[in-house]
Amino acid sequence: MATKLTQTEIIQRVLDCKEALGLNTLPLRQQLKEMTGLDSNLLSRVGGLKGISEMTGIPIAPNPRRAKVRVDDTPVSIRPSRAFDIEREMRGQGLHYNDYQKADTLKRVEGMAW
Repeated sequence: MATKLTQTEIIQRVLDCKEALGLNTLPLRQQLKEMTGLDSNLLSRVGGLKGISEMTGIPIAPNPRRAKVRVDDTPVSIRPSRAFDIEREMRGQGLHYNDYQKADTLKRVEGMAW
């Protein structure tokens, strides 16, 4: 039968693992499991890594999977569309916007050198 670890023993194992790895932050759960055999069940007894961090004052290592992506939120000017004005002109002539598109496409194709 496995011996139960006390809170102080669990915290001591975490700190020993931190020192062995030479980290400035608390080790990741995977590192703790590989080096000391502490799983998430044992860590949850002391409040998890967050609880150990609050007790000891040592910061938690940032999770690389949860890295925030920096988004450039500067506004980009959008070129105004002329479609509404063109459609109004076409309707004034009794045509549809589709007719303008076809005529414009034909004009472009005829201008190409095949």
